[in-house]
Amino acid sequence: MKQIYKLTMLMVVFMLFGSTTIAQDSLAVTSLQKDNSASTWHLFKQQGAVKIYYQYIDNGPGEFVNFKVENTSNQAVTVAWNFTFYKNGVALNSNPDDVNITMTIGANTSEAGVCFSNQNIPLNIFIREANQSYAVSMITINNFSITN
Repeated sequence: MKQIYKLTMLMVVFMLFGSTTIAQDSLAVTSLQKDNSASTWHLFKQQGAVKIYYQYIDNGPGEFVNFKVENTSNQAVTVAWNFTFYKNGVALNSNPDDVNITMTIGANTSEAGVCFSNQNIPLNIFIREANQSYAVSMITINNFSITN
Protein backbone atom coordinates (compact mmCIF):
# COMPACT_ATOMS: atom_id res chain seq x y z
CA MET A 1 0.00 0.00 0.00
CA LYS A 2 2.87 2.39 0.80
CA GLN A 3 4.42 1.71 -2.63
CA ILE A 4 1.21 2.67 -4.39
CA TYR A 5 1.00 5.87 -2.33
CA LYS A 6 4.64 6.74 -3.11
CA LEU A 7 4.14 6.05 -6.82
CA THR A 8 0.99 8.17 -6.87
CA MET A 9 2.73 11.05 -5.10
CA LEU A 10 5.70 10.82 -7.48
CA MET A 11 3.35 11.03 -10.47
CA VAL A 12 1.58 14.06 -8.96
CA VAL A 13 4.90 15.84 -8.36
CA PHE A 14 6.05 15.11 -11.92
CA MET A 15 2.77 16.38 -13.35
CA LEU A 16 2.96 19.58 -11.31
CA PHE A 17 6.64 20.38 -11.74
CA GLY A 18 7.76 18.59 -14.90
CA SER A 19 9.22 20.74 -17.68
CA THR A 20 7.17 19.12 -20.44
CA THR A 21 3.45 19.51 -21.01
CA ILE A 22 1.28 17.90 -23.69
CA ALA A 23 -2.03 18.98 -25.21
CA GLN A 24 -4.18 18.77 -28.37
CA ASP A 25 -6.13 21.55 -30.14
CA SER A 26 -8.12 21.92 -33.36
CA LEU A 27 -8.70 24.77 -35.77
CA ALA A 28 -11.79 24.50 -38.01
CA VAL A 29 -10.54 26.33 -41.09
CA THR A 30 -13.92 26.50 -42.83
CA SER A 31 -15.32 28.69 -40.01
CA LEU A 32 -12.49 31.26 -40.07
CA GLN A 33 -12.73 34.70 -41.61
CA LYS A 34 -9.87 35.82 -43.82
CA ASP A 35 -7.55 38.41 -42.36
CA ASN A 36 -7.09 41.62 -44.35
CA SER A 37 -3.53 42.17 -43.21
CA ALA A 38 -0.46 39.98 -42.85
CA SER A 39 0.14 41.73 -39.52
CA THR A 40 -3.13 40.39 -38.02
CA TRP A 41 -2.61 37.41 -35.67
CA HIS A 42 -5.15 35.56 -33.48
CA LEU A 43 -4.17 33.77 -30.30
CA PHE A 44 -4.76 30.05 -30.80
CA LYS A 45 -3.09 28.56 -27.76
CA GLN A 46 -1.02 29.66 -24.79
CA GLN A 47 0.95 27.34 -22.58
CA GLY A 48 3.16 29.02 -20.02
CA ALA A 49 5.36 31.59 -21.75
CA VAL A 50 4.72 30.14 -25.22
CA LYS A 51 1.93 31.49 -27.39
CA ILE A 52 0.77 30.13 -30.74
CA TYR A 53 -1.05 32.47 -33.09
CA TYR A 54 -2.69 31.87 -36.46
CA GLN A 55 -3.82 33.95 -39.40
CA TYR A 56 -5.93 32.99 -42.40
CA ILE A 57 -4.87 34.93 -45.45
CA ASP A 58 -5.60 35.04 -49.15
CA ASN A 59 -2.31 35.38 -50.96
CA GLY A 60 -3.32 35.76 -54.58
CA PRO A 61 -3.66 32.31 -56.09
CA GLY A 62 -4.05 30.52 -52.77
CA GLU A 63 -5.35 30.71 -49.22
CA PHE A 64 -3.11 29.81 -46.29
CA VAL A 65 -3.17 29.42 -42.53
CA ASN A 66 0.07 30.73 -41.07
CA PHE A 67 1.19 29.98 -37.54
CA LYS A 68 3.46 32.04 -35.31
CA VAL A 69 5.16 30.67 -32.18
CA GLU A 70 6.22 33.25 -29.61
CA ASN A 71 8.38 32.68 -26.54
CA THR A 72 7.90 35.43 -23.93
CA SER A 73 10.29 33.92 -21.38
CA ASN A 74 13.87 34.92 -20.66
CA GLN A 75 15.23 31.52 -21.74
CA ALA A 76 15.10 29.52 -24.94
CA VAL A 77 12.53 26.71 -25.18
CA THR A 78 12.08 23.79 -27.50
CA VAL A 79 8.54 23.25 -28.76
CA ALA A 80 7.31 20.18 -30.59
CA TRP A 81 4.00 19.00 -32.03
CA ASN A 82 2.52 17.24 -35.01
CA PHE A 83 -0.21 18.40 -37.32
CA THR A 84 -3.09 16.32 -38.59
CA PHE A 85 -4.91 17.74 -41.60
CA TYR A 86 -8.53 16.85 -42.36
CA LYS A 87 -10.75 17.27 -45.39
CA ASN A 88 -14.47 16.73 -44.78
CA GLY A 89 -13.75 14.93 -41.49
CA VAL A 90 -11.23 12.47 -42.98
CA ALA A 91 -7.57 12.62 -41.95
CA LEU A 92 -5.28 13.20 -44.92
CA ASN A 93 -2.05 11.30 -45.51
CA SER A 94 0.85 13.67 -44.98
CA ASN A 95 4.59 13.64 -45.38
CA PRO A 96 6.09 13.18 -41.86
CA ASP A 97 8.61 15.93 -42.63
CA ASP A 98 5.70 18.36 -43.09
CA VAL A 99 3.71 17.46 -39.98
CA ASN A 100 6.25 16.63 -37.24
CA ILE A 101 7.54 19.94 -35.94
CA THR A 102 10.39 20.56 -33.50
CA MET A 103 11.92 23.97 -33.10
CA THR A 104 13.88 25.99 -30.58
CA ILE A 105 12.60 29.50 -29.95
CA GLY A 106 15.06 31.92 -28.40
CA ALA A 107 14.26 34.02 -25.36
CA ASN A 108 11.73 36.77 -26.12
CA THR A 109 11.55 35.92 -29.85
CA SER A 110 9.11 34.39 -32.30
CA GLU A 111 9.02 32.39 -35.53
CA ALA A 112 6.23 32.84 -38.07
CA GLY A 113 5.07 31.13 -41.24
CA VAL A 114 5.25 33.04 -44.50
CA CYS A 115 3.38 32.13 -47.69
CA PHE A 116 5.52 30.65 -50.47
CA SER A 117 8.52 30.44 -48.17
CA ASN A 118 11.24 27.80 -48.33
CA GLN A 119 11.75 27.87 -44.56
CA ASN A 120 12.70 24.59 -42.94
CA ILE A 121 9.80 24.54 -40.48
CA PRO A 122 6.38 24.48 -42.16
CA LEU A 123 4.43 27.10 -40.23
CA ASN A 124 2.30 27.93 -43.26
CA ILE A 125 -0.32 25.54 -44.54
CA PHE A 126 -1.95 25.67 -47.97
CA ILE A 127 -5.73 25.57 -47.52
CA ARG A 128 -7.13 25.97 -51.04
CA GLU A 129 -6.79 27.70 -54.36
CA ALA A 130 -8.79 30.91 -54.51
CA ASN A 131 -12.54 30.23 -54.81
CA GLN A 132 -12.08 26.45 -55.00
CA SER A 133 -13.16 23.75 -52.56
CA TYR A 134 -11.10 23.36 -49.41
CA ALA A 135 -8.03 21.11 -49.62
CA VAL A 136 -7.89 21.24 -45.81
CA SER A 137 -10.97 21.89 -43.68
CA MET A 138 -9.52 21.32 -40.20
CA ILE A 139 -6.06 21.36 -38.63
CA THR A 140 -5.29 19.55 -35.39
CA ILE A 141 -2.17 20.17 -33.33
CA ASN A 142 -1.36 16.98 -31.44
CA ASN A 143 1.18 16.19 -28.73
CA PHE A 144 2.21 19.81 -28.23
CA SER A 145 5.10 19.96 -25.79
CA ILE A 146 7.43 22.58 -24.37
CA THR A 147 10.82 21.73 -22.92
CA ASN A 148 13.04 24.22 -21.12
